[in-house]
Amino acid sequence: MRIGQNPNKSEHRINIPGVVMGVITHLPNFVGYHSERFEVVKLSLLSMRERAGCKADTLIWDNGSCKELRDWLIDEYKPTTLILSDNVGKNNAKTAILRMFRDDTVVGIADDDIYYYPGWLKESIKLLQGFPSVGVVSAYPVRTQFRWGCKNTIEWAIKNGTVTKGHIMPDQWGKDFCSSIGRPWDGNNPKDHDFVVEYKGMKAFLTGHHCQFIGRAGTLSKFPDWQPFALSPERDFDNMVDNAKLLRLTTIERLARHMGNTIDEDITLDWERDHDKRN
Repeated sequence: MRIGQNPNKSEHRINIPGVVMGVITHLPNFVGYHSERFEVVKLSLLSMRERAGCKADTLIWDNGSCKELRDWLIDEYKPTTLILSDNVGKNNAKTAILRMFRDDTVVGIADDDIYYYPGWLKESIKLLQGFPSVGVVSAYPVRTQFRWGCKNTIEWAIKNGTVTKGHIMPDQWGKDFCSSIGRPWDGNNPKDHDFVVEYKGMKAFLTGHHCQFIGRAGTLSKFPDWQPFALSPERDFDNMVDNAKLLRLTTIERLARHMGNTIDEDITLDWERDHDKRN
């Protein structure tokens, strides 16, 4: 016979976060492409948390990484929530994360090779709260992101704000992006344009980035869906958000950038300078 009931049955002291920074990590080994990625992942996670500029929980979903990374996550990084799984695929992990929280929770989703600058989350939340019907806000401005998933966002901005079109992002941002994905920079493509909106005293680029963004869990949980492969066609997500007439925005300053599988020298210097200031 059972004696009594589980004392935790009526426990209310659970963590209900208001803001969660989620990262999906995957480091299977230290061979070839992955030979330098351990340091990339560590820098990404440290800069994300230390430079957020506001209070937030951290959630790491590790997709079948090697023991070295998992030990570092458990023993040193110590996120608020750590999920260790086999490699279920990035899109599937993203889907699960966005469905974990209350609808009004601000949830960030990012790859594990993004580098962050001071105040990235604080400034992103300002846009999320200051614009109506926001789907995603990224801190990672890239010109090529204007090629898809922006039609309805730009139409809304033309009707409701002041829009500027042109090559507005510094060339260096494009060079850094191309370097991070192993592609030569060929100058400004005349077919590509940046679109900036000014709305109620705020400015934003009229696009977002599927590699790094924040949004509200109740809004974004409707779009990703389980996929039977490791890397899903993420442009589908961008297009679905825009087609739902939800805004895709990016901070006017570059507050995050892609590293890829190695750390550029200017990023190392930036992090070391910041570390020296803090110590």
